[in-house]
Amino acid sequence: MPRRAANSKLALRATWMATQALGLVSPRLSGRPASILWFTPWRFPQREGSRARETEWLRGSKPFKVAGLQGFVAGNGPVILLVHGWGGWASRLGAFVRPLVETGHQVVGVDLPAHGSSSGRRTNPFEMADALLKVAGSVGPVHALISHSFGGLVSLLAMERGLKPGSAVYLAPALRADHVRGRFAEVFRLRPQVMDALVRVIDAHFGSQVWEELDARRIAYRLASCDPDVPVVIAHDPEDREAPFSEA
Repeated sequence: MPRRAANSKLALRATWMATQALGLVSPRLSGRPASILWFTPWRFPQREGSRARETEWLRGSKPFKVAGLQGFVAGNGPVILLVHGWGGWASRLGAFVRPLVETGHQVVGVDLPAHGSSSGRRTNPFEMADALLKVAGSVGPVHALISHSFGGLVSLLAMERGLKPGSAVYLAPALRADHVRGRFAEVFRLRPQVMDALVRVIDAHFGSQVWEELDARRIAYRLASCDPDVPVVIAHDPEDREAPFSEA
């Protein structure tokens, strides 16, 4: 196991144990370690088969770097951006590269802040959206973007902040904050009192209006009213257990 991934696993367990202990003794104080869990895309070792598959997908691509972000670029033509989800990395969407290159497109994928090979340990959707804007600014007009899971919300935030793709594809989008919080509590087995403490920490950092700012429906309605002609494709498995089909 690579040292970075091993350290990440140990740090995750230590932070989770601290959150659980404080949740029992003093739930009010558990919000701080819970926020570390919340803002950290934990890096875990990749299976050999998965690594080999992604390497094959990116065969012929070139490294791409901008603003501390690591990624790849392949092909020539109108630009397609690949936007991975929380805890993911760009090459996980690599199956799209060859078909798009063969149809005359340039495909750009980057590991967003604190993800994959890019720098940073913790991040948030606003920082990720700003990073996506920097990527778009460095590659020129964006013909289309393809996002997966939490990358859908990141893409919407980036579009609200000025990104103007010609079209957008959302794969199993994870967009609703209440569903994300519920899934987070389920994965880490956090009591309601701990989640309340976490929300207070997030509110203190970003302001209580943060949940409205992250409301994907509000963003989508505003974007649609400004530019109703942007084509959108949404693909979602009705049986998806990670991101509810209702979000699509």
